[in-house]
Amino acid sequence: MEDMDPLRYIDANKLKSAPYVFAPVLFAKHWLLYVLDVDNKKFYALDSLNAKSPSSDRNKIGRFASSVLDQIRVRAGATTMFPNKTRAVVSFSLLPKYIPVPRQPNA
Repeated sequence: MEDMDPLRYIDANKLKSAPYVFAPVLFAKHWLLYVLDVDNKKFYALDSLNAKSPSSDRNKIGRFASSVLDQIRVRAGATTMFPNKTRAVVSFSLLPKYIPVPRQPNA
């Protein structure tokens, strides 16, 4: 069976030193972009449909995405953004701040 390591396509040295990590996510037939700002320990969401007051489902997805991105960085050899917490517990991850972006004209 082929190696199932998701990092086989990623340059671990570049990932662990990258100042930002991006994650496009498809949710309810709509794409949004999560951005992990590693240097400032911040997490952002760019969403052309929901710039304010995201639903609890979107918040759950955002927390999950920040946790997964942090775990991927750790597997590449970087230090965790959550040093005092268990990385596997999503409740300790970052809730994304929604950045104002132009709203798309259709639903």
